[in-house]
Amino acid sequence: MRVTVALGCAASHAFRPPLPRKLPTTTRTAIDDLYTSKGVTTTTTRAAVAPPPGKSWRTKEGPQSTLIAGGGPAGLLTAIAFAKRGWTNIRVVDRLREPYDPGDELIWSDAARFYLVGLGLRGQTALTELGAWDTVQSYCAEVVGRKDWAPGAGPDEGVERIFTDRPVSTQVIARDRMQGALYKVAKEKYGSQINFDWETEVDVEDDDVTLTKGATEEVLRPSLIVGADGTARTVAMALEENDRRVRIKRYDDDNCRVFKTVPLDLPEGWRGDVNYSTRSKGGRMNFDALPSDAENRRYCGVLLLREGDALAQEDSSPDELRALMKECLPQFEPFVNDENLNNIAKKPASRLPGFRYVGPRIHKADRVVLLGDAIHTVKPYFGLGANSAFEDVTSLDKCLDEHDNGADALKAFSRARAPEAKALVQISRGFDRPGFRGFVSFILPIILDSIFHAKFPKVFGPNTIASLQRRDTFVRVRWNKRRDRLLQVAVLGSGLYLAASSVRLLARLALSTPAARRTSLIGAAAVAVAGLAAKALSFFERGMAPADVLTKTNSSPVANSNEDFVTN
Repeated sequence: MRVTVALGCAASHAFRPPLPRKLPTTTRTAIDDLYTSKGVTTTTTRAAVAPPPGKSWRTKEGPQSTLIAGGGPAGLLTAIAFAKRGWTNIRVVDRLREPYDPGDELIWSDAARFYLVGLGLRGQTALTELGAWDTVQSYCAEVVGRKDWAPGAGPDEGVERIFTDRPVSTQVIARDRMQGALYKVAKEKYGSQINFDWETEVDVEDDDVTLTKGATEEVLRPSLIVGADGTARTVAMALEENDRRVRIKRYDDDNCRVFKTVPLDLPEGWRGDVNYSTRSKGGRMNFDALPSDAENRRYCGVLLLREGDALAQEDSSPDELRALMKECLPQFEPFVNDENLNNIAKKPASRLPGFRYVGPRIHKADRVVLLGDAIHTVKPYFGLGANSAFEDVTSLDKCLDEHDNGADALKAFSRARAPEAKALVQISRGFDRPGFRGFVSFILPIILDSIFHAKFPKVFGPNTIASLQRRDTFVRVRWNKRRDRLLQVAVLGSGLYLAASSVRLLARLALSTPAARRTSLIGAAAVAVAGLAAKALSFFERGMAPADVLTKTNSSPVANSNEDFVTN
């Protein structure tokens, strides 16, 4: 069965300027009919086929031809990694236009036009290993801390934290600008090895790939196909049709949020290198702002709302939006002029991506491999999307170093990264459950971690959010937290048992009848359970955000350093 899907990620390109209308994605027959009806002749060419099956390409020489489906950051970094190895005949295909010049300040001066990405240790390490970090960093804004206002706090009541114990500071950049920077590296360093086909549709069926650009259709069979096309998953869906070991796991979004962007030009006296955040009581609204131009204190804020909220709708009321900002964002409302406010109210909200992963395999023999958002999609609350995608690329590069032929390298990569994709998505989804399920899967574990890590730091690790920001694998983080939960239950159970034994002993000494002793024991147990429940529930508020939980549990600066909130 043929699978035809437009390349590109809708969420990642939420703030890309309007593009010319493209040819609709259809089957090849429909394309032929469309052009014939308009008097246009469709030209079809067929490229040279790959070597016959059974003769796997050698990793040192590289495949005879490589097609990378997706020209986003992950796809471009993959092309750079392959070219850095000395491979040639690399082709990058994407349905969108050629990336903008990352140095054109006229384009990037519109802070709310593009989606911001926070690059942490994982992403910076990957970009450094592949020689692209210096170029990307030159267009970044540094974030060294966080200033947070609790719900209902006044403009002067924000708490500022500057992080001094981290291996790297977070670097913030517009997603499309990062793409432009990587495109610049690819062209300037490896232009003779990499070819680019922009505004080109892709159609994958078995080992055949059909590229369609305007009236020209090209059929080819590359030696290696890399699916780096984000949530479109063109290649992944083609694999799923033909391989039962490749499955796309999709989770229903039971905590749907949408967002609108808010441009902010902060006045003198405001820092340009911290993440500003606040939220309303009851969970109606969360607001986070990251710098797009630190020198001029130009920020892009993200107003996160529930899908059905009146202010999340297109052409909502500017007056109601102004009232909400005065009530919940009094520290930022004066910096949003009427023109920007009207634009915010007028535009439709953008949806956050859902939770999906591909597994248990993410490759097919030595011909196809998937990486980036094509194998793991999470909501961008903790800056793990782009960072883990770049980590996929360096993991693939290491597997190519460690194996002589392509089949073994891709198999090793699949074994290494498919479990990582699953663990990342499942952990992240646990942070996003609503109501009581969210309390059990997210809030209660953070409360327990804050207590036990503070008392026994050598035995119990920090909370999951802090652990994810380290270089440890996602599988290892999940295993460590499961171990911590078992130990915490054992400690709490032992404590209750000792307390019950003490009460029983005292009851025997003080009370003469068995009935009185049973009543005393049951009463003491009820008091203990009620005390623990009251302690846990004291942290809970309806709709509370991650920052609320971390603040209430008095987490350490490292554990509270989630300035990547609402960045990907």
